[in-house]
Amino acid sequence: MVVLIASEGGAGRIENLLAAEGYHTLAYDPEGGMPLIDQSQAWLLVLHVGFNTNLGLKRLRQFKSAYPDVPVIFLTEFHSVDVVLAVFRAGARDYFSVPLDEAGFKESVCALIRCRKAEAAGNSMPFLAASETHPVYAGMAGAVASAIPSGIRRVVNSLEGNFAKETSLESMSEKAGVSKYHFCRMFKKYTGLSPMHYLARVRVERAKELLQSTSSSISTVAAEVGFNDLSSFIKHFKRVAGCTPRTFKKFSGAVSAGNKKSGEISQNLRLF
Repeated sequence: MVVLIASEGGAGRIENLLAAEGYHTLAYDPEGGMPLIDQSQAWLLVLHVGFNTNLGLKRLRQFKSAYPDVPVIFLTEFHSVDVVLAVFRAGARDYFSVPLDEAGFKESVCALIRCRKAEAAGNSMPFLAASETHPVYAGMAGAVASAIPSGIRRVVNSLEGNFAKETSLESMSEKAGVSKYHFCRMFKKYTGLSPMHYLARVRVERAKELLQSTSSSISTVAAEVGFNDLSSFIKHFKRVAGCTPRTFKKFSGAVSAGNKKSGEISQNLRLF
């Protein structure tokens, strides 16, 4: 049995990682379509799409339609909670952002292959639906799924409830009850973001609410949500909202004046 690797940028690094673990691999270009395989001979598919997440999601859906029993690990260089949601809803079993967490990636590969071997041996270990094994976010303020380890859940809840306070990786890992390295790896596995990027996104989402609903200045809003540096606030805001805070506030005021729904703002400004 083999591990399939679909990679638009070359699969050499992934092949080397898996070869070091003793796995046989078959690499192909996702733009060229899927190879004809007997799905009983495939351990899993590693789908690496770089920044082209739209093509990646299309190939993921095509693959799952043709080979529903073969689990998929999705790799991308585009960091977005929305992409994580779309990936799991399309049927992927796990998600990793690039640069790759090699230890976490190999751990995921091993776990999925153990399940495949158990199935092949007649010991049924059916894969659960994606919504049962990974959190499905309705937005950054939503509660996390019970499948997340309790320590990670405590940190997420703390970040969402106390986002304006100063924090550190050390304090977060202590709250989670694990080492800093293990905490960072697990947090990214279950949220798709590093702890600090997650915190920044929560702060930006709150800032968007304040910019829409108050007349506070941009610097005041930045300080209120926990950014002590205005340039850092603008950088993170642009990454999440797709525009500067000033543009967002201006557009928000225009929409309000026109009696449009506030949800229209996010829809028009988001990059993804």
